[in-house]
Amino acid sequence: MRYSLLILLFLFSFFSEASHIIGGNFEVSQTGSNDFKITLFVFRDCRPQAVQLSDLYISVFDQNTHAEVANQLLNVQPGQKITLGDECNTPSSLCVEKYIFEYNITLPDNPNGYTIAAQVCCRNSIIDNLVTPSQTGMTWSADIPDPAIQNNTPQLGPYPTKGFLCLNDLRTLDLRATDPDGDSLYYELVNPFTSSGSGGPISPPSAPPYNPVTWFAGYSASNAIPGNPPLTINPNTGIVECSASQLGLFVFAYSVSEYRNGQKIGEVRRDMQLQVLPCEVNQLPQFLSPQQLTYETKAHEETCIPIVVVDSNDLDSIYLISDFNAVPNYDGNSIPSSIQKSGFQEVRGTICYTPNCMDVSIVEKINITLKAVSFNCKYTDSITENLVISLKTINPDVEELFPNVFTPNGDGINDFFQLIEPISIPCLSDFEIRIFNRWGTLVYEHKGADFNWDGKYKAREASEGVFYFIINGSYTDEPFTYKNFLTLIR
Repeated sequence: MRYSLLILLFLFSFFSEASHIIGGNFEVSQTGSNDFKITLFVFRDCRPQAVQLSDLYISVFDQNTHAEVANQLLNVQPGQKITLGDECNTPSSLCVEKYIFEYNITLPDNPNGYTIAAQVCCRNSIIDNLVTPSQTGMTWSADIPDPAIQNNTPQLGPYPTKGFLCLNDLRTLDLRATDPDGDSLYYELVNPFTSSGSGGPISPPSAPPYNPVTWFAGYSASNAIPGNPPLTINPNTGIVECSASQLGLFVFAYSVSEYRNGQKIGEVRRDMQLQVLPCEVNQLPQFLSPQQLTYETKAHEETCIPIVVVDSNDLDSIYLISDFNAVPNYDGNSIPSSIQKSGFQEVRGTICYTPNCMDVSIVEKINITLKAVSFNCKYTDSITENLVISLKTINPDVEELFPNVFTPNGDGINDFFQLIEPISIPCLSDFEIRIFNRWGTLVYEHKGADFNWDGKYKAREASEGVFYFIINGSYTDEPFTYKNFLTLIR
């Protein structure tokens, strides 16, 4: 999959209007009986036009009463750039930085558990699935159980390096989390949370519960990015899948809940945005030739079939090969020529086959399989085409090639003594025939399998009766002598 100038223009338009925050999530580790390390990961657009990230507050609330237990203003530290791209490209216009805010705190045992939160304002103004995104804040939260339980939240892992989608192309993102305590994890698409802030002075986050964002009509947590399929997440694996049907910038969120002994004990959420780009979608190679799939040939007749395979993805390499089998199976002396060629965009070749006499006496058809494999940085595609060359077969028994009765009466039917199967002529060599009457007189002789006696001797019609013939020659390269009686009837 590659990216064209169209993508670069699209990205330039996006980033020229962008704010700065792309998403974020919490991770909480219990380092002692009541000691915790709270880590907030914030993902920011790092294009030159983006606004710089500022200091922010992290607050802790009682999960049931929503009373604030503690808050702390944390200073922003230098971020770490994340390179986005897939196996085929690293678009230079995609730029994300990860910022880490850390807060060490001691929390008393509390059967209610705690909610940890942070808030910023506001989102990118050109987000397509939210109402007034530039006035819609962002809240990150995590619910942790009573410290007496001893628990660490799931670790959501790094920001996905394949953090973008391609229009009308099925793509997957690996959002699998790990749990240090071995708890069971459950994934779900959820409503992103907004915040009450309006971009004024930095202040601690408001207390829960938090309000969901306002979706544009037709969008929801389960349809944040429309497509076939729309954005979905596997509840057991955390694998996200989508074949987006609309270009743009879209917000979504997912939660990871942890269960111990069948009971939910905590939850973390990640808020994200994904761009749908007009990527060049991978296409299968295609056979332009042959345009017909069945052929017919006979002994010593050459049949040549031109082969052309193309791939519209101009950077894909193409490997073209052929194989064949005879029906019935036969290890003959003549086989079709083969193709084993490679190239880019287009590969041409020719398969030729000239059966010999032994082939046409045994083989009914030759099946040829063409296989074209295209390779790029991500995909290996293959297509096949099946050709059939039918053989005009000959009788393997030379004695059955000659009749023993003919009627040269001028009715156009059986007027000549000649081969029953003229198709066998190319397979008869060193051929000589002599015909004698009942008194031993030679009445006809000919060299070559194209003989045709009209029943005349010295330009006069021979009498009806029985004649005797002797044939010498080779049939399918095997010498033979054949003698038999011939009846002439008028």
